[in-house]
Amino acid sequence: MDDKQLTAGLNLLADEFANGVDIDAVIETERVRTRRRRSVAAVAMAIVVLLTAVSVVTLTMNVDQGSQGASPPTTQTSPTRKVINGKLAANRVVDDESRKLTGQLDAAKATLLPNLQIAPDPENTDNIQEGTPPALEFGKLFIDDGTEQPQEIQEYEAFAKLTDQQGVATIRISVSDNAAQRQDLDCLAGRSDCTSQVLPDGTKASWHTHIGDAMGWNQNMVARRPDGTLTVVSLSVWTIRDGDRPTRPEVPLTQEQLYKFATVFTY
Repeated sequence: MDDKQLTAGLNLLADEFANGVDIDAVIETERVRTRRRRSVAAVAMAIVVLLTAVSVVTLTMNVDQGSQGASPPTTQTSPTRKVINGKLAANRVVDDESRKLTGQLDAAKATLLPNLQIAPDPENTDNIQEGTPPALEFGKLFIDDGTEQPQEIQEYEAFAKLTDQQGVATIRISVSDNAAQRQDLDCLAGRSDCTSQVLPDGTKASWHTHIGDAMGWNQNMVARRPDGTLTVVSLSVWTIRDGDRPTRPEVPLTQEQLYKFATVFTY
């Protein structure tokens, strides 16, 4: 409604009152009210703009602090763990140390594994993302636990499947620089399933057999060298896929043959 319409309407209304109405005063009053309403609306809009600006500044400060090491509030989520064949996935890395250990094993292979066919072992390495590693070639494993820095296994490992006329066996060789590990493989006094010996260079070695018990038809040899090298050789004729019976009547290496691995490796 413009001023002319408002004036005309008020004149009609004034005719109804005996004392009359000051039309100009009423118009001015209405104008004042209109200006006040506009002022209030403007103030409200200014408050909204101010609050928005404060929120933007706060968010920017949080982002800047986060880039400088602060920990802005985040939603906590569990890492996604990749699983292959029911086991946590592993990445295999071949570096200079693993190549050195593979060379040491190659130099002694004819003596350590006589009259045995050697092949890759896909059954016991089926959680490695890169696929089945070559037979008796060392690599370092990293468990894929869903983080940017997967859990590193502090040892180098080599795997193989061994075959002769009696059947198939598997071998796993682990080498690390922590000779204090694998105390569970030490031969304690009074046990009949293990032996121990100290070799001329000071290496302390133990041999264990688990033939016929719940652990399967396995034998283990652990050696601790004076330089800190730890070597563990696990020989098994009880496979993952055929767990109801052994793959052959006995392991393909004797106790004395397993002891020969004790001084092959230097980490």
